[in-house]
Amino acid sequence: MRLTVAALVTVTGLAGCADYGPAERELHEMRAQLSQVSTEVGQMKSSLDKATEATRQAQRKSEAAQSTAKQALSLAQSDQASLERANEKLEKLGGAEHTKGSHRAAKKADDDSHKSDPSPDPRR
Repeated sequence: MRLTVAALVTVTGLAGCADYGPAERELHEMRAQLSQVSTEVGQMKSSLDKATEATRQAQRKSEAAQSTAKQALSLAQSDQASLERANEKLEKLGGAEHTKGSHRAAKKADDDSHKSDPSPDPRR
């Protein structure tokens, strides 16, 4: 009986060896899939690295643009303050005289423009 059990185990073992073909094919397919997934992961990492670098470059450009905008704003504010100070000085210095001078300059410009006009000016 022991011999029969041993023979049965041996035959079953040999029959099990015949099943290694499909298992080996499945293992081979799994290895191929793993290789494909590894390749895809590598490509994704490369794409992610490129996107990260592009983001960093965009951030640097954004910061440079922001700095330029701040400088432009500062210059504009400085120019505005200078113009306001100049207007205040003109108002203090000229007051009514400045206004008269402006009227005189406008009248002279008007008179000069009529000198080339051949039509008679009723104001003359």
